[in-house]
Amino acid sequence: MRVEARDLHFARGERRIFAGLGCACPRGKISVVAAASGGGKTTLLRMIACLLRPDRGSLVADGHLDLTTLRGDDLARYRRRVGMLFQFGALLDTLSLYDNVALPLREHSALDEEAIRAEVRRAFDAVGLEGVDHLLPGELSGGMVKRAGLARALIERPELLLCD
Repeated sequence: MRVEARDLHFARGERRIFAGLGCACPRGKISVVAAASGGGKTTLLRMIACLLRPDRGSLVADGHLDLTTLRGDDLARYRRRVGMLFQFGALLDTLSLYDNVALPLREHSALDEEAIRAEVRRAFDAVGLEGVDHLLPGELSGGMVKRAGLARALIERPELLLCD
């Protein structure tokens, strides 16, 4: 999916984060956003994932879908097309690693538990995790948390993967 930011403006209180930001992430390519700490990288990713909205400007996907106007079912459909790897994993600390990764499929698909189990195995294999299904996030190393977060971000086979 191609995503383009056009004249984005965003502030947190008096602190301006974007003032006229424009950029494009072409379909099928890896795009990197580089900036100093506090420069708005996470903010931009959250806007692309529709977790934040700009104060002004637009974010356009596939040349026509204005992300800043999505609501309801349209927003839910778009979010299912996007996987997000959060900076610190964002795993639910009371769920096992297996249940954390299976959760999106349980919530957003009609797959039965056997099919979910197969998909979770595929995701774990893809990120090099095995034998940790039963562990809680607090029992994992930092690298394992990152890989578990990546498995969860990939579990629904998104068109766009955002990595913070």
